[in-house]
Amino acid sequence: MTSFQLNRSNTKRLKRKLLAAVIAIASVSVSGSNVDAQLEAGSLLVDARADQTVRVLAGSPFGNADDLELQLSAVGSFELTWEDEMGGTAALSDFTATFQGTDAVLGGYTVFGGLAPPASIPTTGNLANIDELNGELVSADFTLGTAFSIVLDAGPVIYTQGTAEFLGLISNSSGDVFTSPDEIDGYFALGGDIADDQVVAVSFNRTVTTLAAVPEPSSALIFACIGVIGCVTRRRS
Repeated sequence: MTSFQLNRSNTKRLKRKLLAAVIAIASVSVSGSNVDAQLEAGSLLVDARADQTVRVLAGSPFGNADDLELQLSAVGSFELTWEDEMGGTAALSDFTATFQGTDAVLGGYTVFGGLAPPASIPTTGNLANIDELNGELVSADFTLGTAFSIVLDAGPVIYTQGTAEFLGLISNSSGDVFTSPDEIDGYFALGGDIADDQVVAVSFNRTVTTLAAVPEPSSALIFACIGVIGCVTRRRS
């Protein structure tokens, strides 16, 4: 074998080694990016149905002589906002909910969740065991503590002075169920100091079932849309 042929053989082996090294580095980089990927701050607007049992206590302002159990079901939506994932969890930064329904005894009513007046107790909770794709939420275990109020169309307001704890799995699909079975007292708002308000009802067996979820657009998507619109405008001009 001539020195020229030997040099060509060595060059080919060197190229193969370099190519293998590049592939190995690329594989490590991709694997590392998947491990380091985290859920970015965002929000989710969800159509849902809220169900609960409400026991109106005897002698309440509603005129019932005995305890009266009502099965309330209301339809509406809630919006959930979370912060960037840190250490495997993403803290909830905001929560609002509005559901409307009717009942034979109470008439029309609206359920408000989140900073619901008159108590206006901050919401707590987080997302854990997060499954994300490119920084967007796919699914996560959901924990939420929220106060709520039931505002009757006729005027009276029943509200909580504590938070109801909801647990469940949240995703971008319908059929997710969040449960909150424990009892929580409902106070009748007199319009003054909440310390003077009396317990008139007890809420329990609460569930919220998602009907549809619409993720809020990320900033990257917004900028991309702006860029597309800009390109179309320049072409037209």
